[in-house]
Formats: sequence, C-alpha cells, structure tokens
Amino acid sequence: NNNNNNNNNNHLPAHNNKKKSQALDPTSLPSLYALLSHSSAFGLILFYSYLCEHHPPHPHEEKSYDRDEFFFWCILTVVFAGGQTWMENYAIPFRGGVRSAGERIRMMKKWERMMSEQEERKIAERGVGGKRGNRMAGGGDGDDDDDGDGDEEDSVMSSSVSFLTNQLKPSKVVVAPTPPSENEVLNRYQTEEWKGWMQFTFLLYHYMHATEVYNGIRIMITCYVWMTGFGNFSFFYMTNDYSLPRILQMLWRLNFLVLFLCLTHGNPYILYYICPLHTYFFFMVYAVMSIGKERNYTKWWIRIKLAILAIIIFLIWDVDLGIFERLHQFFLGYEPVVGASMGTMWEWYFRSYLDHWSTLLGMVFALNFPIVSLFYRKLEARSIMRQWLGKLAVASGMLYALHMWATGPLTISKIPYNGTNPYFGFIPLVTYIFLRNLTPKLRSHSMAFLHEIGKTTLETYLMQHHIWLTSNSKTVLVFIPGWPRVNLALVTYVYVIICRKVHKLTLHLRGMLLPDDRAVCIRSMVGLAVVIIGFYSTAFVFGGMDMSGLKSIGLVSMVGGWLLYQTVIDSTWFEYRRAAKKAKMTMASSEEDDDDDVRSDSSQSYDERGTEYESAVSRMCPPIIGTMVLLVLGLVWSGFATEGAGSVGLLPPGCDAFVNDGQWIPIDGCNESSRGMAFRDYGADAYGSCAPHGVSYVWAWTQQPPRTHCRFSHRDEEKMKKMLNRRKVVFIGDSMTRYLYHSTVRALGIEGSGAYDATGPKHADIHHTLWETTPVTFRWAPLATDQLNILKEYNKISSAGEGYENLGPDLIVLGGGAWDRLHRELIIFHPFVHSSLFHVFMTVLVTSLT
Repeated sequence: NNNNNNNNNNHLPAHNNKKKSQALDPTSLPSLYALLSHSSAFGLILFYSYLCEHHPPHPHEEKSYDRDEFFFWCILTVVFAGGQTWMENYAIPFRGGVRSAGERIRMMKKWERMMSEQEERKIAERGVGGKRGNRMAGGGDGDDDDDGDGDEEDSVMSSSVSFLTNQLKPSKVVVAPTPPSENEVLNRYQTEEWKGWMQFTFLLYHYMHATEVYNGIRIMITCYVWMTGFGNFSFFYMTNDYSLPRILQMLWRLNFLVLFLCLTHGNPYILYYICPLHTYFFFMVYAVMSIGKERNYTKWWIRIKLAILAIIIFLIWDVDLGIFERLHQFFLGYEPVVGASMGTMWEWYFRSYLDHWSTLLGMVFALNFPIVSLFYRKLEARSIMRQWLGKLAVASGMLYALHMWATGPLTISKIPYNGTNPYFGFIPLVTYIFLRNLTPKLRSHSMAFLHEIGKTTLETYLMQHHIWLTSNSKTVLVFIPGWPRVNLALVTYVYVIICRKVHKLTLHLRGMLLPDDRAVCIRSMVGLAVVIIGFYSTAFVFGGMDMSGLKSIGLVSMVGGWLLYQTVIDSTWFEYRRAAKKAKMTMASSEEDDDDDVRSDSSQSYDERGTEYESAVSRMCPPIIGTMVLLVLGLVWSGFATEGAGSVGLLPPGCDAFVNDGQWIPIDGCNESSRGMAFRDYGADAYGSCAPHGVSYVWAWTQQPPRTHCRFSHRDEEKMKKMLNRRKVVFIGDSMTRYLYHSTVRALGIEGSGAYDATGPKHADIHHTLWETTPVTFRWAPLATDQLNILKEYNKISSAGEGYENLGPDLIVLGGGAWDRLHRELIIFHPFVHSSLFHVFMTVLVTSLT
C-alpha cells in the first residue's frame, strides 16, 4: 500500500483553486488592515450579542411549544428544500467558488461517458451468455475538474474517497466505474445537507423547547460526534499530516468563537458542550492515528489500535472503576456552575457518556469505507433486478432494526433513554446512510438549501444562545413584543446573517494567523494570549480602582486606538507608500511612452505632494472617524443600559409597586399566539398561570417600561422543580390560604389537589411531597395568634439541631385576618386601622424571620 501512496494522490480532489486568506505580514499595511478590520467586525458581533443578552430592547419571553407548529416547520423546510433546491451536486456552489459552465459541462459529459461504457459492458456480457468480463475495478481518472473546499475539515470525507478506495486490491469482478467525488457515498454535499437538516431541527427544538422529541434530537448529536471520528480519521489516513499547524487550525475552527463568547458573557466552557465534545474526541482520534503513524497503512496495526481504544473506552465509561474521575480531576470540579448544576465533573461524564462509542464507530466506518463504496459499485454493475434485490435485502434488515429501535428505546422517557443511546444510536445513523445513498441519482443530488445551513452548524449552535435565544438559550429574544411570528422572522434574519459572517471571519482569521508554518502559528498564538491577558489585566486594574464605568472604558478605548493606529502607521506607512509609488510608476510606463527622466521627475513631485496631503488629512481622518464610532457605540450602549430591559434574574426591589398592576383576561397563557393577541388587545406581557385549553381567565400583568427590569413570568412545573428541589414550603393561614395552597400544588403537578372530598376533615393540616424531594405543607391557623404560635414552633425546630430534618421551612406563605375580624379575637378598630395593624404585624414578622 505504501508504494501506491504517490499514485493515489493523483486521484485526490485538486485544491489549487481554493481561495485562502494570506498569512499575516506585520510589515504590510494591507495585511494589518485586513486583520484589524476582521477583528473589529468580530468585536462588533460580540458587542451585539452582549446587548441582546444583558440589555435587550424588551424583556426576554418564555418559550412556547406547539406540536403541530413544530412538525409543520420541519415538514415545510424539507418540502421546500426538496422541491425547490434539489439539484445535481456539481451545480451547487461551494466554498471555493462557483464552478464555471464549462467545468460543469465537462463533469456531466465525463459522468455520462462512464455510465454509457458501463451499459456497453453489460450488453457485451449478456451477448456472450452472461459471463463476466475481466475488467479491473475502476479507480477514477484523477478528478481533475474537482475544485477545492475552503473548509478542509468539512470536505475531508469526500476528498478521501479515491485514496481509501484505491487501497483495495484490484478485483476481477466487474464493478461500476468510480464516480467523481461529488457523487461518491457520503460526498461533501451530502454530509453538508445531512448536517443542515439536523441543525434546523436541533435549533427549532431549542427555540420551542420541544422536550417530547428529545430522544430524536439526541440521535442527531450522536451523528455529529460520529462525523468527528469519520472525518478526522479519513483526513489523517489520507494526508498523514500530524503537524502542529494542523492541530491548531482544527482547534481554532472548533474553539475560536466559543472562547470569546465565554469571555464576553462570563460563561464556563461546559455550557457550550458541543465544542468541548468535538474537541475531546478530536484529540482521541489524533492520539490513535499519531501513535506509530508510519505503520498505519499495514494490514493489522490500525486495527489493533482501534481494538485497544475500544477496550479503553469500555473501562472508562462502562465499568465503574473510577478511571474517568481520576483522568479528569485536574480539569473538572464538583462546584455548581452555569450549565452544570451538579458540577463540571458530572456534567462532562454525562455529556461524554451519551456518545462515548460514536467516535470509534465513525473511525471503524472510515477504515472500511472502501468496502462500502465497492459494495454499491458492484451491485450497480449488475442487472437492474439483481441490484435491487440485493439492495432491498440489505434495506429490509436495516429497516427491521430501525423499527425495533423506534418502537423500543425511542419511545421511553428521557432519563432511561440516555442509558441506551451509546449502544443503539448507530442504528438510525447507519440506516440513514444506506438509504440516502441507495441509488446513483440520490448520491449525485443534494438539497442546496439544507447544504447552505450545514456550512455554519457550529456558528448557528453557538450564537443561538445569545442572539436568537437568550439567557443561555433559555428564553426568546424580543425585538417586536406582541407579534411573535413577525419577531421570529426579524430575529432569525439577523441571526442567520451574523452566523454566516462569523463563519467567514473565523476562516479568514485562521488563514491569516495560522498558516502552514509552525513558527508563525506559535507566534500568533502567543500574541493572541498576550492580547487577551492584557485586556484582562486592564479590566482588573480599572475594576479595582472603581473605574469600570462607560466613560473610563471609552477613554481607554480611544487612547488605545490612537496608539495602535500610530504604531501601525509608523511601522508600515513608508513601505506602503513606496510600493504604491512603484505600482503607479509601472502603470504610467505602460500607458505613456515618456523618457525616464520626465517620468522620474513627475513621480518625485507626486510623492512630495502625497506626503503633504497624507500628513495633513490622511493621518488625522482615521483616528477621528474611529473616535466618532466609539462615541456612537458608547451612546448605544448607554441607551440600552438605561432604557432597555435586563437579563433574566432576581426582580429589583421596586417591582413590588407593579405586582397588582394587571387584570384577569380570557386567554390561553400557554400559547404564544394567544399571548401576542393579549398584548395587542390588553397590553399584557406576562402571565401568572397557564390555561392550556383556554377555558378560564388567567392573571396577566400589564406591560411595564423595560428600564424597570420588572419581568414577571409564569413558571411551569419543570422550572419550579429546579427552584424548589429539596426545599420545604409551608402555607399558614385560613381557608383562603388553603385555596392558594391547592392552586400552587396543582400548578406543581398534583392535579387532584383541592378536589371535593366529603369524607375529609374540614379544618385540618394538609401535606404533599412533590418529586419525592420537596415537602409542601398547609397548616390550619385561622387566627393571628395561631399563626404566631406555628412560627414560634418552627423557630424552635430550627434551633434544635442540624440536618435537613431539623431545618425550618425555606419558604413561608402566610395569610389571614378574616377570622380575626369575624370572631373579634383582636381589638377591632376602624377597618383602615385594623388593616394597618395587620400590616405592621406582618412587617415585624418578616423582619424577625429574616
């Protein structure tokens, strides 16, 4: 096999025509300008995400799920993509550019010629009694017309096809000719399409909080991790490139955006778990392929390494030996953080366990990929009847396994299903690959719309947390309150444009800072680290001096911008002017036929005039314009911070003035469309309860100015479970407080609470335990003296000892006064005086408890 490597390289897709960013040249003004302009655009995007998250124009809204709407959007997208954008692969634009008409015609004619030759061979075989000829397996003709892909790690699946296929020994069995890489099994157009429809469904699942389809979404993440194993194994096997620039380029692609999102929003890395997941398993593939890489092309060495990896995976994740904890104890902890309420150690074990076999299965598939390709080509060289009998036989077995999985593990609830996903998730994955590549036409066509979505899966996943959704993807970003569909259209448009821009910026900056040069890569990474540490140190110093306000930030930005501009000009302007003058002289010499002396004198006078013009105007305009831009950004930031809403958090103290500012309206508080109608008709923007059938009135708070940050909202059972887990809640009071107790318990999942029961006592304590962790109790105390005695009782219990059983309530809901007024147990004054005394009593009580 090693002897054939050079020949096999001739069959790889050509990458000479792909457009790459030029490596950074610190002495070149255009190069530094490109770096600074790309960095500034990226910084503006991060600034926009910060405003959407922390200073939005309107309060974030709760998600709303409607099963009919969810599947409507999924079906509509597939129908539109299949009906309007289904086209042959060579006609779909790709990252390196759009193929010319001549290239498309040549590729089409070449493929048609190969297929006609195949038909001629079949006819010749039938003419001699059906005997097979002695033709060799087709190996392609070099794919000279195939242009490169600007995103190397995404196209490696298709570009490795010819190389891997040629590792097989020649066969005397007649097979179909090797198609162009665009039409091979799992070609790059098909994998982009695959990622596209999965990403669309995944994003819609997040936007609507469609928890009932969690199991299906889990399979899609398994497919992504499987692609990590398949794609990176194919790349390393094909190129034998294990250099530091390759590693840094891959890590940049996976972690550049997420690093700056963590820095911008103060979030931990584990929150964006897809990125650490792919990074983790990329290193797994790299370690396996790099060990003894010179023997990877022998028959057994790579298979032995995969077998050892399978044993290691089994011992770490499937056997409770404590190996996982010991391996990760230096990087992960047990303290709760954002995105990991039980600690990063448990969260990472959970995330990695769900797909701990997927990467290995992808590597195994890549190793045996030539067999898969040859299987299709052998079948398709036979008669129509025989090839379809073979394909249907395989499809029947796969569909039966898919049916068993769909009626078994897929139907169980979320927690039990998670335990089955690592072992059965490959069933729908392999079935999809086989059926999607069932015929040459299916392989040679793709849906361009989904292909475009698939190009930016990483960016759309990360940016959805802050500029499509908010609160780390827990709530919905609102630009137009009360118009949910119009708001969705506007927010989605901005979101898609930004994600595509971020994708291009990531690739451009990677090309500039991480070229195929080890020394330049190291220098760039050190420089980036110095810049980040410098900004952090500056922020730390100003924070310690209590100078972290907008004015201080603006002043530092302007001074730093002026210094940066002056440094760049001083180090590059002379060379830039000289190069520009030389270029102008060359152009003048081609257009005019003057003698050398006249041309030299004219260029010298031009240089003198240019120097005067540059010193007076050119050197001052950029800093002035930059200062104006900073002022505009500062005003925008100040306006959103003072007049806009805030991120989701605890209500400010002044919100008690708006608690009762609302009304009871007849709407379905669970439905997004109904909420929009209520906003337009009643001015309501938050709801105290949820009537899923719209048969009762619900409480709705009137919209308050965003600057108040008073974001009242309904909390469903899932949210209440998170907030009240292992907490004790006690209601103390009369029958009106008991009604409130029953209403609360029903909202927390016990639907029969408060139902009429003639056999039960009329005035008694009531107790429920929710989710087996949260006791909720009602204590009958109609009089103020009764309530006071119960509070004293809880004080004694709390001071008796430590432990969960000896702790008092975490939340007390106290109500009363009607029985005191009715039975005149207290001295009754004028009603106003009585209510004032009760208010004083409650104030003293709350103060004593806190």
